[in-house]
Amino acid sequence: MRALALLLCLLLCACASRRGDSGAPVQRVERRGVSLVFDGALSYGVERLGAVVSEDLERLANAPNRRAVLDDAAFALQRFYRREGFADAEVEFEERGENRVRFQVREGPRVLIERFDFPGVRELGVDELEELYEAPRVGERPVLVAGAIAELARALESRYVVRGFVKVEVLEPRIEREAGSALARVSIEVREGRVYRLGELTWSGELGELAGELEALARRERGTTYTSQAVGSLCSRAAELFAERGYPDIRVRPSNEAFGEGDEVSLELSVEPGPLVTIAAIDVRGTERVDRELVLSRVAFREGRRWRASDERDSLRELFRTGLFSSVELDLEGEGEGEARTLVVRVREALSREFSVEPGYGSYERLRLGIAWRDRNWFGSGRAFNVESTIAELAQRATVSLVDLHLLESDVEGSLSIFGGRRIEPSFTSSDFGGAVTLTRAFSRHVRGIVGYQFRRSGVSDVDATVASSELVQDVNIGSITVTPSWDDRDQYFVPTRGTFAQLSLEYASGATGSQLDFLRTRWTASHFLSLGETSVLGASWRGGVIAPLPGTDTIPLQERFFNGGENTVRAFNENELGPLDVDGEPLGGEAFNVFSLELRRELTTNLDGALFWDAGDVSASSSDVLSLKDVRHGPGVGLRYRLPVGPVRLDLGYNPEARDEESRWVLHLSVGMSF
Repeated sequence: MRALALLLCLLLCACASRRGDSGAPVQRVERRGVSLVFDGALSYGVERLGAVVSEDLERLANAPNRRAVLDDAAFALQRFYRREGFADAEVEFEERGENRVRFQVREGPRVLIERFDFPGVRELGVDELEELYEAPRVGERPVLVAGAIAELARALESRYVVRGFVKVEVLEPRIEREAGSALARVSIEVREGRVYRLGELTWSGELGELAGELEALARRERGTTYTSQAVGSLCSRAAELFAERGYPDIRVRPSNEAFGEGDEVSLELSVEPGPLVTIAAIDVRGTERVDRELVLSRVAFREGRRWRASDERDSLRELFRTGLFSSVELDLEGEGEGEARTLVVRVREALSREFSVEPGYGSYERLRLGIAWRDRNWFGSGRAFNVESTIAELAQRATVSLVDLHLLESDVEGSLSIFGGRRIEPSFTSSDFGGAVTLTRAFSRHVRGIVGYQFRRSGVSDVDATVASSELVQDVNIGSITVTPSWDDRDQYFVPTRGTFAQLSLEYASGATGSQLDFLRTRWTASHFLSLGETSVLGASWRGGVIAPLPGTDTIPLQERFFNGGENTVRAFNENELGPLDVDGEPLGGEAFNVFSLELRRELTTNLDGALFWDAGDVSASSSDVLSLKDVRHGPGVGLRYRLPVGPVRLDLGYNPEARDEESRWVLHLSVGMSF
């Protein structure tokens, strides 16, 4: 028995030595050549705690006062715990030798907030205010962090001030908690006061020719909610009036405000216009390969004319739009020296030549490789010369183009291109070769139009035997004129979360345009995206087209007809599978088609999205049946999208609920880019 008792005592002593003086577990780790012991740390491991003190330990080796550095490390640990809700946490240190440090941690309970009280709050909702509190949560309850409580009080005051309660008082937060308790109540009393509105607005200083416009601005703004943001906006709008009249040094600022007995605030704004400036000369600096005259042609300013803020904005936009410069600065030399100044245009030229290789994949065309060589400043002219090609297992295409962003020094972008390519379709091979001239003009931020003429040789080969016997197979020369207006206010190009894209293309071909085929072809796209919170987007799209033969043409050849089904149309079908078929089940295409799509996209992780979609569509043999929708087929599906800089990699699985003998019930598509 004595031996057994002695053994038990030894085990207890060993356990006690391993748990430290406090009875809590001891954790050890080495950081920066220093052995660290954390005694009493229950809630976090050594890796997390070691990272907290790592920065202080970097200073330890060369510190003249080691205790001061270790005191900082202990304080950093204590601050870390309290930010995590351990309101009573305390940390002390003990240096045991040159390279051994022991931190004694007394965590205490992790304190949760049982309830928020906001006495005096009437204008704002309690839920809205609680959302301003930024601290970790345990279940539904936030933890108590003193610093976050103070931030909440400041955010609460700001929320009132921006709503016109400019004299709001937010009292010091009170935290009620019984000693040692893990629950606390937070109370922040608010004395709201009243909402103030702008009353009399007067101007002082040299108003000159703008006195009338400033008085009109004052009348329009009277009665609006009085906030610092509103005052700043008034100053900016007044300054913009002067800047547009030639005063680049304009300064407008509040000089006096008076609160009356009611809810109106009288405000005086001081105006210091500075000199009226005209452009004496324009000096271009920083050009090497770019012609100086090209820079001058993109600058809206002219010698002898007044300086204007809008001319500065337009000049910067047009210079960056060329793609020739990595930075552009506009300055007036001799600021404050009089009315006539030199406009200095400082530019830094960007690399004008680039070579790119972009891999891709499509479920039908399979592996794709895009190769491009571009020169945005061809022979120093500011015109872009591009050579682009795409090579895939079932399709190849190449384009050579010359682009002038300001054709004949206008707002019209001109493009001359030569192109050619071939594509192996399920029942034939199409090919074309030709050239095109296009003119593009942006009428506003969202609206632009394109007019173009194209002449090409349209060919067909390797046609299925059944189709080959029909009159659908013929090679033709096509010359056509195309007009394409569009609207685009989407927030992003690759992965839009809101906005609308709409485009209508009208193409006319006849003998008068040099065509052997007479037709009128129309294509349209209408897509809208609606944001559903921060992580979800609902997209809807209608795409379609009609090609109508004109007198002199009886049949539209196979390669000029519309087809449906595939990764970018109705995804419950394989490529070209939806629509009229011949006796052997090969697609014949038609003169009209429709695709309707509805897709719900939701962010799963940082770069990965999930999707639920439903597609429907048809192909009509005759153009007159475009809106009959009598042969519409549909199918739902699910998908994943992984975001890359060149666009998302998309994996879609479509389901065909009414699959026919020659059709698959499930269809999997892998491609790059969204379907719409």
